[in-house]
Amino acid sequence: KSIVIPNSVKTIESYAFWGTPTESVTIGASVETIGALAFMCQQLRSLTINCSSLRSVDARAFSACVNLSEIISQEEIPHEIPTDMFPENVYTYATLIVPVGTKDKYKETSGWNKFSKIVDNNEEQNGKELTIGDTFTVDGITYKLTSSTEVQVGDGEYESPAIAKDFEGGVRINSTVTDPSSGDSYSVVAIGDYAFQRCDGITSIDIPSTITSIGEDAFWGLGITSFAIPNSVKAIAAYAFFGCSKLESITIPESVESIGRYAFCSCQALSSIHIPSSVVSIGDGAFSNCWNVTQITVDANNNKYDSRDNCNAIIEKGSNKLIAGCRTTTIPNSVEAIGSVSFYQMFNENDDFVNIEIPNSVKTIGVEAFFNNNGLMSVSIPSSVTSI
Repeated sequence: KSIVIPNSVKTIESYAFWGTPTESVTIGASVETIGALAFMCQQLRSLTINCSSLRSVDARAFSACVNLSEIISQEEIPHEIPTDMFPENVYTYATLIVPVGTKDKYKETSGWNKFSKIVDNNEEQNGKELTIGDTFTVDGITYKLTSSTEVQVGDGEYESPAIAKDFEGGVRINSTVTDPSSGDSYSVVAIGDYAFQRCDGITSIDIPSTITSIGEDAFWGLGITSFAIPNSVKAIAAYAFFGCSKLESITIPESVESIGRYAFCSCQALSSIHIPSSVVSIGDGAFSNCWNVTQITVDANNNKYDSRDNCNAIIEKGSNKLIAGCRTTTIPNSVEAIGSVSFYQMFNENDDFVNIEIPNSVKTIGVEAFFNNNGLMSVSIPSSVTSI
């Protein structure tokens, strides 16, 4: 699974190694030209190169090499290279290894200075130990050290996804991952904030049973149709699945204790919601703009919430406040408050026009409770209501 190009070669033509399943490439010092898409190799992990003779390289020569984790440059005096020679995620997450004593030169040379992590051969051979907050990349996915034995998927930074934004296909996260530099293994325990936000090419995601939390905006806007939340997850953060408009079903396991605000907002293909007995916290708008939902149930053993009288709504027991409803909700006579954004965009213009009857038990109606419902024909507000 390796390719070694000898020093006798001066030109590597376009498409030369298109689709070759190689993990390692060594390019000799005599190469002067590299053509378009010469290395269309998604499995490529390591590139050794000497650019001393390189005069021309097409911007797309390495454009598909999104899984590069190390680039070894053999030049003692680095020559400038094109600033778009590698995919953007490679500059962020891969390690550039340079000859001893040349690191500062590379940091000052155009093209090479785009790399976030530059080490010399001594540092690499010494196996620099990671500290909490450090990141590394395995199979094109970034991990961040959160303890001496654990990592999360992604670095948790906005607009910095754990995988290349142009990635297409399925993603599988393993329960353990090994840092390629140190050889140390870590347990994968969390999906970090923004981990796969707006990675539109992802078609499926499989996460392991070691995951205990799903971060804010983690899967924002993905086109996935199904997702299995493992029975180890305790917390689903705000906006975690926001805008997953093709998500047809979701099973919230008995391990989940908290669901953040707008966590499943705008999941417009969902038709049903079930809250297990373990959930003790649900944020505002957690299921808002899910206008295809017609069934909402809460496990009978839940101590915090219920869906009394088969009302197709989520009601907070202690306050008798309805916090989430849908177009088939019947508000029970025991409800005293209708929470903020509880029916936010839960009816659309294609619905048969719906009438909402608010019982005399209700005293308050929260902010934007019925906001932006084109399919809602009328709401009957009784005289018992004192605050809207």
